[in-house]
Amino acid sequence: MLTLITVTLITNGLMLTLALAALFLILWQNARREINIYFSLFMIAMLVWSAGSLLSRATALVAVDEDLTVLGLNLIEIGFGGACIALFLLVAALTEIRSFFTWSLAIGSVAMLVLNKTTLSLFDISFQYEISVTGLLNYSFPLVDTLVYLVVVTATLISVWQNLPKIKETSMILGLLVFCLGQLVVLISPRLRALGSAEHTATIAALTISYAIVRSQVMEPLIGRAKELEAVQKIGLAITSSLNPREALQTIAAQAAGLLKIDGSLIFLRRDNELILEAVYNIPEKFLGTRLTLQEGVAGKVARERQGFMLHDYRREWHGVPDIPIALKTFGSVLSVPLMFRDDVVGVLITIEGVEGRLFTNDDLHLLQLLGPQAAVAITNSFLFEKERAVADQLETVLISTENPVISVSHDLKIIFANPAATDLMTDDPFHGSIIGKSLLDYIKSDLLPQDMRGLLRDVRKLRSHVYEVHLKEHDYLCHIARLGKPNRGWVAVLNDVTQLKEIDRLKSQMVRMTSHDLKNPLFATMTYIQLLEEDVEGVESAQRNIASIWKQLDRMERIVNGILDLEKVASGAPPFELCDLTLLLNNAIRSYEDIAVRRNQILQLKADIPSAYVLGDGPQLEQVFTNLIDNAIKFTPEGGTIRVVAESQENNVIISIEDTGMGIPIEAQSQVFDRYFRANGIKDKIPGTGVGLSLVKAIVDRHRGRIWLRSEEGKGSTFYVTLPIALAEPVHTKYPM
Repeated sequence: MLTLITVTLITNGLMLTLALAALFLILWQNARREINIYFSLFMIAMLVWSAGSLLSRATALVAVDEDLTVLGLNLIEIGFGGACIALFLLVAALTEIRSFFTWSLAIGSVAMLVLNKTTLSLFDISFQYEISVTGLLNYSFPLVDTLVYLVVVTATLISVWQNLPKIKETSMILGLLVFCLGQLVVLISPRLRALGSAEHTATIAALTISYAIVRSQVMEPLIGRAKELEAVQKIGLAITSSLNPREALQTIAAQAAGLLKIDGSLIFLRRDNELILEAVYNIPEKFLGTRLTLQEGVAGKVARERQGFMLHDYRREWHGVPDIPIALKTFGSVLSVPLMFRDDVVGVLITIEGVEGRLFTNDDLHLLQLLGPQAAVAITNSFLFEKERAVADQLETVLISTENPVISVSHDLKIIFANPAATDLMTDDPFHGSIIGKSLLDYIKSDLLPQDMRGLLRDVRKLRSHVYEVHLKEHDYLCHIARLGKPNRGWVAVLNDVTQLKEIDRLKSQMVRMTSHDLKNPLFATMTYIQLLEEDVEGVESAQRNIASIWKQLDRMERIVNGILDLEKVASGAPPFELCDLTLLLNNAIRSYEDIAVRRNQILQLKADIPSAYVLGDGPQLEQVFTNLIDNAIKFTPEGGTIRVVAESQENNVIISIEDTGMGIPIEAQSQVFDRYFRANGIKDKIPGTGVGLSLVKAIVDRHRGRIWLRSEEGKGSTFYVTLPIALAEPVHTKYPM
């Protein structure tokens, strides 16, 4: 018997060490988790129980102070009751059963034990025990305490038996069963209690439960974390390897099922306020296309609340609209997570176990949440790629079918793309093969490339494209060049065949010149005969008035013919440009109209802050620009008005402004004032003109790489601005003006 007592004492000592070690490890790992809290209470109760057993049995063995033996028995009672109640709460946490009955039984048991202990103390009823001659301690719990222990242990045993799938851990189930069955036998048999069987079975059970807790809380997370990350990485690679939306969705559904080793999965995609079933795994495909609102189904709840959701029994726990028609009959445990891209829900992933399948856990939810963002990114990228591919296909179709040659080249002039029109233009051999990847210079001469690279870069930077003329295979093309992508990966060129347009323009110009020249001869003859006729009818007042009207119309016809000829002269590009002094040109123009301004009582001023500004151009044409603008300002300004001509330099340009205080131009007519033959309503009836002057001015300014624009307010006057590029600060050689 001494050996048995020694074994019991050693067991109690080991229990103390085990309790302290397991308690420290679990509290260090996560002290706030509910399961860990109840396990800690259980181990503390076991610690008290073991300490009381060691104290009472050791003092009984050596027959020392009986008060220590009684103290030990009281500790046994407290520890035993606490262990039973804490284990009951631990099982409730493991099985996720937190009903009113659970809390009532736990709180009621504690209250009954405290009340009974208080009652016994008040009536001075001591603990019933005896010590045999061999030192064996025989004790019994009060009847009320025994009944409470029996109820709590029995409730724990029933909860474990009914919820075996939820507990999952075999070692945990074994430990719980050993503890419950062992304590039930000990409570019934005083003999086994005296032999320390309660402590032996409790120690074995606590060891098994501690191992299960440490395994699930510490060992498995540490071991499984690397496996989870590796699995998620592999799944991510598998998901992102497919750029077809349908294949990507199917891959996600299959990989999610494989990751959790479950029966099936669903993927709903969000379209505005609807969810559409787009992919299934191990689910009949006839349900594809099922639609749910954000208020329907588990999918709608997850998309609406933007967080994961878990059901252990879909049939019993879900009371809303089923996600698919067969859900209520076939779904068991269900786990669902939102597929989030940035802050938007792009879809919902639902994983399913059958009615007889396993139950999902929080670890499964965590693992699926790791997969969710990768799946969302893969889905979004696949749809973006699909859209880009569709746009690219359409663009390629347009480029291939267009008759305009289109070609793109890299920085080193390697051909990246060429449509059939460009290929036919650059090659003569119908069996030339593909020209992609070959050098552009193998097919065209280098002098066909833009020669002004500085101008090319400037135009592309400011205007986004550079235009120049190319003559290739007896055809004239306008070549538009732009950058290929950002950052610049090369160049793209579009060629527009303008051969027919140039021929039409040539014929038009020829016809206009011929017509104008043909008009000048009869016009000159008519004016000569009118002059002779005027001499014959001198003194006849009515005839003189009629002849004056004829002179007025003939003068107008002459101005029209001269204007047309001037326009054609500018368009022809001759004569060649020379260095021109802008200050002299402006002074000449001002002097031409000083007398007219004096007769109309107008102020004509010139302010030129460009003492030595020269431009490259045609001197007579530039002077005609200024004279036409000053002439218009004088004509449209009433007597007593002011015309100011201002010239100033700005960076590499000179700006000339002609400002008047005349009638102004209506805002609706300002965009057309430079059109040929255009005259605004309300003006053409008051002031004579041909409508050619401003169009001629614009043609000359454009030819000199300048710019012209206006600002005008009706009734307050107009200001015309002309900018021209400065050629030199000081002249080297000038031929004009003389």
